[in-house]
Amino acid sequence: MFRAASIIFFAYVGFEAVSTASAEARNPRRDVPIGIIGSLVICTIVYVCVASILIGIVPYQKLNVADPLSIAVKAMNQPWLALFVNLGATIGLCSVLLGLLYGQTRIFFAMSRDGLLPPIFSYVHRRYHTPWTGTILLGVIVSLATATLPIDVISDLVSIGTAAAFGIVCFTVIWQRNMHPDMPRSFSVPLGGIWVKGWWIGITPLLGILFCIVMIAPLFADMARALMHGNPVPALLLLAYAALGFATYWFYSRHNSRFARLDDHS
Repeated sequence: MFRAASIIFFAYVGFEAVSTASAEARNPRRDVPIGIIGSLVICTIVYVCVASILIGIVPYQKLNVADPLSIAVKAMNQPWLALFVNLGATIGLCSVLLGLLYGQTRIFFAMSRDGLLPPIFSYVHRRYHTPWTGTILLGVIVSLATATLPIDVISDLVSIGTAAAFGIVCFTVIWQRNMHPDMPRSFSVPLGGIWVKGWWIGITPLLGILFCIVMIAPLFADMARALMHGNPVPALLLLAYAALGFATYWFYSRHNSRFARLDDHS
C-alpha cells in the first residue's frame, strides 16, 4: 500500500500547483487555502469512490494494469461505455499534464525573478503576459525526458522530487521562522509549534517532513534493490537529478540571488 502511495504521490503536485497561482489570485490569503483544501477533499472522495467501484466489478488482482478503468468497463460488456471512459481518461491525463506544467512554469518564473534561475524563465510575453520562453523550454525538456526514459523510472523520480520539494518547503517554514522571526507573513501555519532548545518547531511542518520521508522510503528501497541486482540506472538518474540541482544552486543561484545582491549592497 505504501509502495502504491509512493508511486502516485506526484499526483499531489496538482494540489500544490494551486499555491503557485497565489500571485494571480485576487485574495490569496482566502482563496488559496480554499482551493487547496477544497480540491484535496473532493479528489480524495472521488478516488475512494472510483477504487470501491472498480474492486466491486472485477477482482483487484486484475487491476494491476496500466488501464484499470478500461478493464473494469470491459467486464460490464458495454462497448460504448468503454469508449466513453477511455476518451475521458485521455482528456483527463492531458488536463493533468497541462496543470502540472502550468504550476512548474510559475515556480520557475518566481525563481528566475529572484535570480535563482536564468532570466529566460521569467521573460513575459508582451501580449499574453505569460512566461512563454520558460514554458516552451520546460515543455521541450519534459518531452525529451518522457521520450527517452522508462515510465516506471520517471514516475519514481517525479515522486521522489515531489516529496523532497514538499519536505524542503516544510523545513523552510521552520528555518525562516527561526532565522527571520519578524518577517511579515501572509499565511499562518495551523497547530502552532513547540520550542526545543530555543528553536521553534512547527507541528504541521514537522508532520509534513515525516510523512514525506515515509512516502519516499519505499522508492529508495526499490532503487537499492535494483542496484543490488545489477541495475544502477534508477540510482544514477537520481544522483544526476540531485547533482544538477545542487550545481545550479552552487554555481548560479547563490551568486545571482536577489537576496545575495541585497546583502552585497548592504
